[in-house]
Amino acid sequence: MRPLCALWLVLLPFLLSLRTAQASPIQIAIPLQSVNDSMLIYYRLDSEGSDSCTDHIPISLGDFIKKTLPFEWSDSWANTPNGIEALKAGAIAIRTFTISAYNAEIINVGGQSYYCTKAWRQQGFSPSNPTHPNSTIASEETNGIIMIHPTASTYEASRGWPINMRTGAISSEYLPETGWFTANGAYPWLKEVFDPVSSGSPKPGMGQEGSRRWAWGKDGSVQNPGSDFPKWDYRRILGHYYSEVDFVGITPDPPNDNRGNIVEVEGIPPNGGLIMCKGEKLPNVAINFQNVGNSLPVDVCPGATNPQTLVGYHLYRQDGSIACSNCEGLRAMSLCRPGGTTLPPGQNDNHNNLEIFIPNDPAIIKGNTYLLRFDLRRNGVWQGRNANFPWPPQDIPVTICTSGGWEWCAGGQRESPAGGGELQQLGWRPLWV
Repeated sequence: MRPLCALWLVLLPFLLSLRTAQASPIQIAIPLQSVNDSMLIYYRLDSEGSDSCTDHIPISLGDFIKKTLPFEWSDSWANTPNGIEALKAGAIAIRTFTISAYNAEIINVGGQSYYCTKAWRQQGFSPSNPTHPNSTIASEETNGIIMIHPTASTYEASRGWPINMRTGAISSEYLPETGWFTANGAYPWLKEVFDPVSSGSPKPGMGQEGSRRWAWGKDGSVQNPGSDFPKWDYRRILGHYYSEVDFVGITPDPPNDNRGNIVEVEGIPPNGGLIMCKGEKLPNVAINFQNVGNSLPVDVCPGATNPQTLVGYHLYRQDGSIACSNCEGLRAMSLCRPGGTTLPPGQNDNHNNLEIFIPNDPAIIKGNTYLLRFDLRRNGVWQGRNANFPWPPQDIPVTICTSGGWEWCAGGQRESPAGGGELQQLGWRPLWV
């Protein structure tokens, strides 16, 4: 074990960070503490309790994650584009679970409080495990990020945890497969959710294979890719599987209100291959929208006269700038529920009345690829463009057709200057000039 003076030097930056941590809304009642991967933790390897926390040399939280992640997830998943997002989701789930009151205890060593985690519950961990490059990147790029919930804060207090050790970290359970619908769990963040990329019997928590499939945007494997789904980053993956949670450690800290995922898109390919012409519109695109925050106020169906919650899209350039002066909020639809005014956390709504439209604007260049950026609008504010709301946008590539030759038609209607339009069937068609 380290001499006490050396241990103090290691802990001093962490202790100072606790004093300067910024309070989130949850921290008003309980001064929740920040987390840093450099902090030392203890661990137990034996579920029978034959070893104690201090039988092992303490390890940094970051090293614990790096020695666990590649043996719970697969480091090679990051070799496929966007696969690193699955590893990031795994790193945050492991970090959260490691220090949660559902898996750890508080011990006192040399007058200082430490977390001691039940390492046997994360079966991939061993102090002798080697690290792997992609998992190391995923861990370091999510340093300190955890998921919290008020119920977890209450549980920490009920266990008598010192104030300066309470984070509100949830029990972020995960399993290889959690089913096409996950199962309700013992905690409010473990709700049944529709998970169309997954299989197996319903289980609560995050599917490790599911995280890979959402990151890749495929419901299969490298050998058998399967169907296309929207590609998600780690925030969308975690928000999908764990309902009502707040993320701590992301700057700025995103609130858990007004967050939504596009789970499925029918009628257009979600990851590239869509070709549309200037002035073309594609009706009856169906999307499956999931609320991944708190209860989301929506309109009563049939639609209200002044809808407050809408899902729509903009047209952006690849560099993130708006494509043209009238390319914002091109089409939108009201979120509504028959007989109800909220979309509960974790639940989905299907809508098939969204129309995709490409303006006939000179700023839109033929042959260029743009991004259909899906977003949620609450009370007139597009949440993806809110500087204080860093929930990631849902982008779907679309290439603008050029003159001459043939192209695959999405099956839509081209608007003419005189109005109306010429209906195009699904299939190959001559390009409009």
